[in-house]
Amino acid sequence: MRKAYLPLGIVAVMISIPLIGYLGESVTAADDGNSAQPRMSDLAWLAGDWVKEDGKSRLQELWSKPDGDSMAGVFRWIKKGKVWIYELMTIREEEGTLVFRFRHFGNDMTAWEPKTEPITYRLLSFGDREVIFENPEDEKHYRYELSRPDDKTLLVRVGAKRGEKVAYSEFRYTLR
Repeated sequence: MRKAYLPLGIVAVMISIPLIGYLGESVTAADDGNSAQPRMSDLAWLAGDWVKEDGKSRLQELWSKPDGDSMAGVFRWIKKGKVWIYELMTIREEEGTLVFRFRHFGNDMTAWEPKTEPITYRLLSFGDREVIFENPEDEKHYRYELSRPDDKTLLVRVGAKRGEKVAYSEFRYTLR
């Protein structure tokens, strides 16, 4: 009985193809056709219960672990012991990129935005524990940046367009 062997070169290619995406892949801009696009699993660092307190108010941002093609987030801002605002957020894989959407709600769950139009951001850039989304059509909610500078901190920066510059509101959360 004769044994069949694959040539060593074919075996090496078969082993290396699955490893290409695993070994230190780096992604920059969403519109860079030469780079692999980030997947939901690349945002696992965002999941958690994040809190910011300053004595007058408490902000809480909860992000689910990536599952399937999405992550879900909930935000609430408590002022003087009462909820002032809620936000419902999603990040989804769509058409080969990541898309971030959110809607504001009052404390009675009345939507602030029109029923059919959540605020939508497209992926601008992506790195190790950082993701930036942009909505060039909305000057008030122009850019949304999420990063995790260390294991216990989530930094959220929301940018409004002011002429040619972007003015940021910054929220620094601690993992609970």
